[in-house]
Amino acid sequence: MKIRWSLLLYLLASLALMAQNVTVVSPNGGELLTLGNPYDIRWDDSGIPDNGKWLITLWQGGENKGIIADNLAANTKKFTWTVGKLQNTTDASPGSGYIIKVRLRGNPTRDYSDHGFTIKRNFQLAPIASKIKLNTPSPAINALKWIKVLKPATGDNWQEKGTYTIRWKTNVNKTSRIELYNYNGTKKVIDIASNMMPIPNPPEVRTYRWTIPKGFWKWPGNYRIRVSTADGALHGTGSMFHIKRDIHMVKKTHTLEPQVTNRAHRKYEYRCSSVDTQGTAFPQGPGEGIMRVGWENNWKTWGVGGYCHRHLSFAFRSFIHFDVTPFAKNVIIEKATLFLTKKSTYYSDSAGNVNNNHPGHCSAGLYQVLAPWSDPFDVAAEHIGEGPDFSFDITAIVRDWALKGDNHGMMLIGRDEKYKKNNEHCISYYSARLVVRTLEDQD
Repeated sequence: MKIRWSLLLYLLASLALMAQNVTVVSPNGGELLTLGNPYDIRWDDSGIPDNGKWLITLWQGGENKGIIADNLAANTKKFTWTVGKLQNTTDASPGSGYIIKVRLRGNPTRDYSDHGFTIKRNFQLAPIASKIKLNTPSPAINALKWIKVLKPATGDNWQEKGTYTIRWKTNVNKTSRIELYNYNGTKKVIDIASNMMPIPNPPEVRTYRWTIPKGFWKWPGNYRIRVSTADGALHGTGSMFHIKRDIHMVKKTHTLEPQVTNRAHRKYEYRCSSVDTQGTAFPQGPGEGIMRVGWENNWKTWGVGGYCHRHLSFAFRSFIHFDVTPFAKNVIIEKATLFLTKKSTYYSDSAGNVNNNHPGHCSAGLYQVLAPWSDPFDVAAEHIGEGPDFSFDITAIVRDWALKGDNHGMMLIGRDEKYKKNNEHCISYYSARLVVRTLEDQD
């Protein structure tokens, strides 16, 4: 009765852990945040213990850029962030592709922004003279000659593969070059047009229809248009605008088979004048793609009062690894579900009674391996779930693997690995598959 009660408490604790959930609400993709300005990071959660503590980190391109906030109370669902500010490290720079990770410390509960957001530089209003200087020639050029870019205007959002009209006004009849520059106008990105025909009778508004090329540059981002004469001596640079990436997402489902590694640990001891080594070799593996977990004990005594004895025990663990590198770029992981299925069980008790449908003893626990390992019985791991046959939502873990590339796989451990002085055997064989639902850019 004590064993059953302990099992019930353990299962209830596992179910409580599985009921814990967190969802990042904002930023969740597409936002344009201004460096140094306040911004409310928000998340929803359920089933979080009162003693839990939240950790919020900033990521870009699979790299942890630093801690935004730490040790936030479990009932907290908002943190006002001074955009770019990080603890104990260099503050974030302007750029795109940033995501937020909200994690419960000491717990597998976590979530990321679904898509990247952008941090832009905080442009302060410049004096009127500076604004004029941006669109007027240097003093060395005749001050009566000028080029002024009208379109795109401040805050315009243009999109990759879209066609848009660039507009400018000038009082010279020979403007032959249009270029795309970075957000602050200091570095050229691409040439848009050159050797344009002169237009008589200036000043007047000129136009050029531009189709933004697909994949030609690292969209999305903030840019400026520069219009100039052929020699570059006279030019005008427009206001900052945004180019969005054109994404055609298609839903897909991938079923991944694992790479399986089975390992065993042996304990052997004897007492008496000779060594009985019969049967001490490691048992043969269960076959490709099949996982083996559990234990077996072999105990024998002889002599007066059972003085002589032979004790041989094996514990079995299995490691599974899924290759998720195809999901690292241009893929949004919507959901990842791990399915574990028990193929068979062998159980015999100390009296030799066999029961291959034993309901509890031969089940396995699922763990996430957190670090590289060489000894499978001395490895850092975090408990995920329990059961004879079960599925488990590991979306956050698979996203973490794909973003960081720090994938040490999963581990199955039998419920009991004690080296008992009896003849009990309890071994189960499992198969696994990972089903990943994605949104993928098809262009």
